[in-house]
Amino acid sequence: MVTTDPIRSSTAAQSSTAAPTAAADWRHGPLPEIIGYVGAALIVSAGLNLVSQTWDTWPKPVQFGVVVAGAIALYVTSLVLTMTAGGLGPLRAHVIRRRLVGVLLVVAAPLLAAATAVALDWAGIVVDAEGSYWPIGIASVALVAAGIAAWWAPGVVPTLGVAFASFLWLQVVIGQILGPWEQPIAIAAVSAVATTAWLIVAP
Repeated sequence: MVTTDPIRSSTAAQSSTAAPTAAADWRHGPLPEIIGYVGAALIVSAGLNLVSQTWDTWPKPVQFGVVVAGAIALYVTSLVLTMTAGGLGPLRAHVIRRRLVGVLLVVAAPLLAAATAVALDWAGIVVDAEGSYWPIGIASVALVAAGIAAWWAPGVVPTLGVAFASFLWLQVVIGQILGPWEQPIAIAAVSAVATTAWLIVAP
């Protein structure tokens, strides 16, 4: 007759269940992802700093091409990551990949707005002229792009992108429409009401 030791069996079961968790060291946590984002941000900031020193000397077609190429590269990369994940559904269930796509799409939003501004400047349109509503259009491009990012890869970063783009859009609209009134109290009141309405609708 074979008997089993309940204490030994319990110890073996605990060790078998604890084995997978032992492999989850720092390399499998959020730290590598954070390091990757920080490193990418440093590289991008260095590139932007280098480009900004000679940006004004570039021809308008070159400026437009560079900005559009950057936006296209980000959208193509996001599309490839989405398709390799199996589509939108599996992407949204894959936390790390969804966050990466969300960051890429949020970065693409200001690039699209910048491309719009460069295109208007290339066409000879003075964007910041008095009575011009083109700034509203540029801010609207950024807001729509941020909304697409939040729909494509929902997360904290796209949500903050939508909030920031919405704030800028509101300020641009108020400045362009109510700015000529030169009534600070009216502008502040409209801004407060619009912000409160946004906070009610946003959740």
